[in-house]
Amino acid sequence: MISFYTMIAFISIVFLISLKVCSPPLVVGKIFYDKNNVPLVDYGVMSSIDIGKQYNPITISHNASKYYNEYIKNNNETSKGYFLNHVNWLVNNSVQKDNNTFFVYDFPFPPYYLKAPWYSAMAQGAAIQPLLNAYKITHDKVYLTTAKNALNVLFIDINDPCNCGVTYKTPGEGWWYEEYANGRENGPRVLNGMMFTLVDIHYYYNFTQDPDALYLFNQGILSLKNNLHNYDKNGTYSSYDKIRGYAPIEYHNVHVCLLNKLYNITNDSIFKQYYESWTKSNNDHIKIDKNSESCF
Repeated sequence: MISFYTMIAFISIVFLISLKVCSPPLVVGKIFYDKNNVPLVDYGVMSSIDIGKQYNPITISHNASKYYNEYIKNNNETSKGYFLNHVNWLVNNSVQKDNNTFFVYDFPFPPYYLKAPWYSAMAQGAAIQPLLNAYKITHDKVYLTTAKNALNVLFIDINDPCNCGVTYKTPGEGWWYEEYANGRENGPRVLNGMMFTLVDIHYYYNFTQDPDALYLFNQGILSLKNNLHNYDKNGTYSSYDKIRGYAPIEYHNVHVCLLNKLYNITNDSIFKQYYESWTKSNNDHIKIDKNSESCF
């Protein structure tokens, strides 16, 4: 059975296609697995570019969490092995520069005009939780160090000459963490990617009490509060990013779920306000499990 996070990945591609940002139409494939059970996403052909099967760090991180939860719940050693395979892939395929660990996308992504290599704040954040969980069960400090160095990347400005920055820094108005960083100011500023990154930063802070993480979290919360109105559609619905229209319902549900999480973390009324606004319309199919650890 295809898990929900995989479905979200497919919907994301189809959504971008429906907005005519890539041509010809993509025939969405499926998730494949290598010999270590690590997933690859088949992107097929996008804008006449044969991208094919590729490792996606976000997909790998989320799949890792699925196996970790199975291991913790059932003490399943097979799940533990698969989990560590995923986390070891993240460690072994990252790029280390000084005190920064990058999870690099080495394939193009035409929907946002991205050429390899490109970077993602969401990928940096998504890897943190499985890395810390691997440290919990193995006590191997390589996982803890990699998580810290992954966090450090969020300090790199989008305009940095390295072309590896993932953060829009606006003095006095907070920092926005970009899912599809293109090295320029005119990025899409994807809402779900920003909120997922904030939740992941907070997970790191809870585990380590690292003041750097708290600073990143507070800067991100400030930016999100200052920008949520840009994603509001008629007071009842959300948009996917700053340049597109209405989000697919699956992503709207994710936005609502993440707003609830951020409200529980911060107790800030603005997140409750948007949560209530975006669930009060005729969207009877919006069903959020407030007790779920995951928004996938």
